[in-house]
Formats: sequence, structure tokens, C-alpha cells
Amino acid sequence: MMRTVGGSRMRSWQGFSLEDIPLRMRHGFIQGSSRRAMSVQRCRATMSRRFPRYILARELTNRSVNWMAILGSKDQYCIHPVVSRQRNKNEACQELLDEKTRGDGSRTTVKMTGCEYYNAVKQHGNFKSMAKFGLKPVYDIEDLSQVGKRNVVCPFFASKDLAKSAQLIFCPYNYLIDARIRAAMNIDLAGQIVIFDEGHNMEDASREASSYVITTDQLRDAIDDMAKVTSGRRGRGNGGGDDDLSQFSEIHGLIQDVMHRCRGLSEWMESAGRNIPIKFNGGSKELSGADFVLQLGQVGLGPDEFVKFSAAVEEITADKAEGGQDEGGRGTGSMGRGDAETKQVSGGTLMVLRGLLVVLGYMYNNAKAHLTDYRFVLMKEANRNNAYIEDESGYRRKRKQEERSEWLYRLNFWCLNPAVAFGDFLKAKAVVLTSGTLSPIASFQSELGMKFGIQFEANHVIAMEQVWAGGVGHGPHNTILKATHGVTEQLSFQDDVGDAVLQVCRTVPKGVLCFFTSYAVMGKLMTRWQESGLMLELQKCKVVLEEPRNSFGDKSIFENVMEEFYAAIRGVSLQGDQTGALMFAVCRGKISEGLDFADDNARAVIAVGIPYPNFMDEQVKMKRAYNDTNIKKGLLSGANWYDIQAFRALNQALGRCLRHKNDWGALILLDVRFTEPQTSKNIQGLSKWLRPQIHSYAKFSLALASLDAFVSTRLAADAMRRKEGAAAVVQQEAKPSSSSRPASISGLKQPPVIAQAEDAENAVTDSEVSSFLAAVSEMDDNLLTDDELSSLFTSDEDFSPQKPKW
Repeated sequence: MMRTVGGSRMRSWQGFSLEDIPLRMRHGFIQGSSRRAMSVQRCRATMSRRFPRYILARELTNRSVNWMAILGSKDQYCIHPVVSRQRNKNEACQELLDEKTRGDGSRTTVKMTGCEYYNAVKQHGNFKSMAKFGLKPVYDIEDLSQVGKRNVVCPFFASKDLAKSAQLIFCPYNYLIDARIRAAMNIDLAGQIVIFDEGHNMEDASREASSYVITTDQLRDAIDDMAKVTSGRRGRGNGGGDDDLSQFSEIHGLIQDVMHRCRGLSEWMESAGRNIPIKFNGGSKELSGADFVLQLGQVGLGPDEFVKFSAAVEEITADKAEGGQDEGGRGTGSMGRGDAETKQVSGGTLMVLRGLLVVLGYMYNNAKAHLTDYRFVLMKEANRNNAYIEDESGYRRKRKQEERSEWLYRLNFWCLNPAVAFGDFLKAKAVVLTSGTLSPIASFQSELGMKFGIQFEANHVIAMEQVWAGGVGHGPHNTILKATHGVTEQLSFQDDVGDAVLQVCRTVPKGVLCFFTSYAVMGKLMTRWQESGLMLELQKCKVVLEEPRNSFGDKSIFENVMEEFYAAIRGVSLQGDQTGALMFAVCRGKISEGLDFADDNARAVIAVGIPYPNFMDEQVKMKRAYNDTNIKKGLLSGANWYDIQAFRALNQALGRCLRHKNDWGALILLDVRFTEPQTSKNIQGLSKWLRPQIHSYAKFSLALASLDAFVSTRLAADAMRRKEGAAAVVQQEAKPSSSSRPASISGLKQPPVIAQAEDAENAVTDSEVSSFLAAVSEMDDNLLTDDELSSLFTSDEDFSPQKPKW
């Protein structure tokens, strides 16, 4: 039943019935754009090809009830003039919230904080107030932030309040998958319809969400924090003395109990870690599940003690969330350092405790059913950053001798089965996954432990003559191109790859993306090109940019690079003979995952090699062995799983261009493995729509000649389209306006005709939309048939901003 308008995408959904979807939404689903906090303006409706998409858009826009909310981080939402400039906004925000005083610094019994933006949320963090402030029913993060700035309302906490009654909530992946974040954001999956775009990341995201890593430094800091709370040192100076502590004796007893368990775990990690043989700057030791659980039991974290530990952590968390005040009305909660009036554990300590609580829960639930899905590894590494410590006031001082530790011990709880975390979604009413790289769907279902009863795979929306796809096995100087570990070290390979990229950039105008298998390979080749002078040649024809390695860290660094790239595409920053921009990036990096490089932003994508995961990585080796052991459960073999991880990443990178039906571009695979027959595993690993398009080129000169002809043809077609478009505009302006409309439409009870016009006279009114949809709802099956849709709209051109053809 479901069809797609744009792109080759695999869609799977579980638990759906047509009756689950409101009438006005039955021809499509709303889906977000990426793992990031998603902008509603970037959402798209996937619907039947002939259904008038602007009708759906108007319905969403005209809603005035509790409609939608966008959850995001404080990094995205904070508008406080001081906190928003801090590096750690979470900590700075919490410190400000703990300042419960009047403006003159005197005590107050009113529950106010030091942040005026937060104080206004209780009164104005609702849809009614936000609508009065000018927030539209369909908005994005920037819109809510601007409303918050104008009206002194915190958009972060307002978004959490709006989400409580919203019908549609947008949020990043980890808000749903990570149980710790779900709890912090008060997200309940029960009975919900959950939709994931870029669903190919679900396996890795689920494994990560059910894994956990804890260090002795984290435990030591948490123990120190809890000790200060229970000793009363944080409560001194408030004038209440020891009498105030009696009010907290119960919660302090729980904190002491948890602290004792954490101290036992830390001491065991250090004791066991001393016996690990040292290789280079550290070492590791894998622990068997049974022995490890036995050891956890000895420190009070075993299955028998887990219920008590869980209850204590929940009580401590609830006490922190209440932000309890002392008799003077002052705050007792703090995530920051040096709050002399708090008697609660810090936010950092809570994160450590909740992390342990979640991973132990996964391990012990259902009679330890998932224990075999975990691997436990204790690591030791040189502790180079241990010479200094910050005290409660933030002062950085040298550690005392007894506070220093030569080694840092790291305990890894690695989950190898994504179904452990994804199993939480079984309580949802429906789960929808969409992506261009879900295939093979059978293994995807077995990995996630959920059967998707409805599956759909579409062809690409663009015509095949708009795609040039080639596997090139030799460089311009006839060097074999095979980007394996040993070959990438050879200067002849590095030079020929550089020359190939140069000649592509001289042939293809505007934007070119070049993806490498890793940052190490990218850095190695770029260094060589700097030394050989080839980089100067590249810079003569393109503005050359490099994806920052910390793309997932400081957003401003990445955003500045992208702005420079787009400016070059627009021609703003070009010099001399430069014709656009060349972006060097890596598979699995931020640029390869979810960014849209439509039209001139990417007229060619070059892929150097196949991005296999690091074969020597401990988790990769364990995952391969785990799959081999569990093939009978429907999992792929370790080798097949390893191949799929590589090709999913490659297909994601190749999908950055060719973003709509009029787009065009070239996909250039610089690796001899893509010159193999169509039946080879390397060709079969590519997306279904791409496989028939791949042509093999024995010589680089032949590939370049074919590419040059393709680019010339497409540029000529673009010129012709622009010319025809200009002529159509002139012709349209010359036509007299007409307001004639048909009296009836087959299959409908004479509703007003829905027409889209730019002039006010012929614009569609709200009443016309309502009448039209009311007429549709009166039909027998509440759905338009294909014939009835055909009587309304004749082709895809009806989606353009012109009147439909009646």
C-alpha cells in the first residue's frame, strides 16, 4: 500500500494497523531527518504518489491544539546570556538552578531559582502561552529559542513541558534508545508509535545503549562526593548545624549503602588490574560471565543484592529531582562543585550510579537471560592526567601523594546483542524504521530481535541517465587501486589516488565529496599530497576542505567548515580558476551520515576503498565470534556481519548526492574490487538500485572520458530546463486569470475544489480544506481509491506550486 516519492529507501514497520493512523495521515508517515535533534522544517511526508501533499501540509500547519514538541540538549536550547557561553552548559545550568535566593541575596520560601528563564517555564511552558508568544504549530528548534529569548522563557525546559501533552515528538536517537536518558526526560514508550529515520544505525546505537564503561577515577569521584554528603560537610555553613542533617538521615543511609558498594567495586578493579600483564602503555583481561557475576556479588552488586541497590539509587535520584529545600528555602541539589548548602549527590555521581543500574538491570533481568550477550573486559592504562585535581571551589591543585594513581582501570560491559536494548520497544504500539541501507532485512530483524511484518523497498526516484557510476581499478599512471592496509602505505598508490581526484575535480563543476575509510588514511594521503605539491594543484581548481575529526564535539568547528563549503559552491569565496569546493571526509563521519548535498553541492562523490571496521578492535573481534556462535538464532556469520558493516557505511556515503528526481551526479569508486563481475560480493554489497548502474573501467582514461561526456550532457540538459522554465513563466504571466471551477468531482459529494494559487483571489481557504477532508471522510472505506485520485491529479507535476490539472 505504501509508496515513496523520493529516493531508494527500505521501510519496515512493526505492529501497525491502518486504524492506528488518523484518517488525514493514512497516506503517509512523518519522519525525522537524522539522529540529531530534528528540525520539523526538514521533515518530509512519505505518501501515495498522487496524493496532494500540500493538503497534508496545510492540515499540520492549521492545527491549534497540542500538536508537536522537539526535545533537544541544553547545548542547542540554552539562551541564558552567561550559561550559553559556557563550555559545560549542563553543569553551569545546574549551578544556576541551585541558587534559590531573592534578587538581593536574602532567603525566600518561594521556590525560585537563579535563572529567570527557568522560573517562567511553570507559567508559560504550555501550548497556550507559546501560541500567544507567536510560536507556530509547526516550528523548529530555532523558532522555539527565539520565542524564549523574546519572552524570557527557557526553551529547554519548555520543550520538556510541551512534550508531556504533544501528539508528535521529535528527538535524537539516544533519547529513545538509552534507558538512562529516557528516564531523565520522562519518556514512556508504552503505547507509542515510534518512527526512526536513518534506521541503519539502530544496531550500533542499541548495542551502545546497553553497554557501559566505568573507570576507577569515576568511582573515586563519586565515592568522595557521597562521603561529603553523608558527613555533612556540604551542609555546614547554613546555620542549621547537625540538627538539619537529621532531616536527611534516611536518604543519607541509602547513600552510605550505595557508597559502600561502589567502594567495593573500585577496590576490586584496582586489585584485579594490578595482575594484568603490561603491553606498551596498558593491558586488558576478559572476564567470564559466571566469574564476574560472582565477583559482583561479593561487592554487593550481584543478582541477589540488585533489587536493594536499584531501590536505593531510585530513592537518591528522586530526592535529587525534587530539588529539596532546607527550612530556609535554599536549594539542596547541585550538579556543580562548591555548593556549600547542598545535601544531595551531584549530577555526575547520579550518572555513574544510573549507568551501573541500567547495565546490571539488562544483565540480571529475566533470570539473567542476556548475561551471555555480554563480554566483560578489565583494562589498565597509564594515567597521564592524574597529577592535578579540582577541588570543590573549582581551584586546580596538585594531587597529594595518597590521591595519585599510576594506573587508570577501566571496566567494560560490552553488549554484543542489540536486541537487549531494542527489546524495550516491544512495549510500543508500533515501530517504523526507514533507511536506504537496511538490507539485508532478515539479518536486521534477527539482530534487533523484532519481526517486521510489513516491509517495503523502492527503486531510486531519479532516472538512470542522471547517474554515472563506475568502478575504477587503476589510477592515471596505471597503479592498481586497492585501499587495503598495506597498499595505502605505498607512495605510488597515494600519488595515483591524488592524481585521480585532481582530474575528477577538473572535470566535474561545483561540489565534489571524497570519502576515505578512516581519518588515519585521509590524514596520510593529504600529508603526502602536501609534500608532493599535488594539494596546490587541487586548490587551483577547488576550495579544499577537510571534515574536522571532532565533528561530534564542538559544533561551531564543523559548522564553520560547512559554511565555507557552501560559500564556495555559491561562488562567494572562489579565486582564480576555482570552480567549486572539494570536501575530504570519512565514512561513518558526520558528513557521510544524513547530510543533504543536493544539486550543485555534490555533483560527484568519490569513494577510496571499502570502510571495513578495524579488524583488530577487541569489540569487533568479540562481535564476530558472538555471531558465529549464534548463527542458529538467525544471525549472520561473523564474516558476513563484518562485510555488511562496511557496505552500509559505504552506501551511506554514496547517498549524499542524488537527492531528488531532477538531481544528477557521478559516483566514482576508486578500488579494483569494484571492477569485479556483477555477481561478486563487493558489487552485491552496494545498494540495490546502484548495482545495475556500475560500469567497470580497466583504464582511468576511459573512465574520465565517459565522465566528461556525462557531465557535458547533464549541463546541457540543465541549461535547456532553465530556458524552458523561463519561457513557461513568461507564458503563464501572459495568460488571463480564470476563476472557473468544475461543479463536481467523481467519487466525492461535490466538495469545493482544492486549488493552489499564488494570488489571494484563488488561494485555498481553511473552510475549503475542511470541507474537502470532510467529504473524503464520508467515503465508504475512508480512503481515496487510485481511480478517484487519478480523477483529481494526473501526474507528479501536480505537486509543483501551480494549479492542479482538473
